[in-house]
Amino acid sequence: MKSTGPMLKTLAAIGVGMTLLGALPSGHADGRWFSGVARTRMETAFGRPADPAKARRIVRVDVSDQMRYTPGQLSVKQGDVIRFIVANKGAVPHEMVLGTMEELARQAQLTRGHADAAHDGPHIARVAPGKTGEFGWQFTRTGEFYYACLIPGHFQKWAVGKVSVKPGSAGEKS
Repeated sequence: MKSTGPMLKTLAAIGVGMTLLGALPSGHADGRWFSGVARTRMETAFGRPADPAKARRIVRVDVSDQMRYTPGQLSVKQGDVIRFIVANKGAVPHEMVLGTMEELARQAQLTRGHADAAHDGPHIARVAPGKTGEFGWQFTRTGEFYYACLIPGHFQKWAVGKVSVKPGSAGEKS
């Protein structure tokens, strides 16, 4: 009979990490969880979820097995609603997760060694090989934010892109 000690320690560490991040259960029957952006807490340090159909700008982002995003940098105006279309050009699953560098690094550390740790949220597109995913986002604050693949090992190989949010208004065209 196998010892359950290591498994219990891992589950406890994940639970503590989720608590520290403010993660909440998603309520999905498949048991997925999502990171620090709770569906009931709309505003984040990097903006808020938006209806992709209301986006004034579409940004296509490709991710590859070389752990690179194309484009690797984006410039948007504060208030812009962006429809992100994420295409996986690789042979393994990838994702695009928006956040601050601190949040992304913390989440990457939590999922390290847990390849089956699925997470979900309005700021995430997890994409199977050869497929696309999308989400809408409004950048409500100026600053530098990032997008990364938090599948274990990918973040550590620099699968990271940058979003520079400049002052502006949603009424202006980008």
